[in-house]
Amino acid sequence: MHTPPLSDYVRCLERDDWHGVGELMLASANKLAAIGADFMICPDNTIHQAFGYVQPRSPRPWLHIAEVVAAEA
Repeated sequence: MHTPPLSDYVRCLERDDWHGVGELMLASANKLAAIGADFMICPDNTIHQAFGYVQPRSPRPWLHIAEVVAAEA
């Protein structure tokens, strides 16, 4: 598990900066991939809105909470 400080995300969200949110997510993904993670999970509904910035550049696949729940349902 890795996450930047919530305050970093809040600063981006207050500016409606989804690219910045995506960069924070990618920074976490890169750290996790470097230590052997096979995939990423984002359990936060708000920052999923940055997936368009994240998925094409991510070093590992992400599980999108809404897609996983819908598939199970």
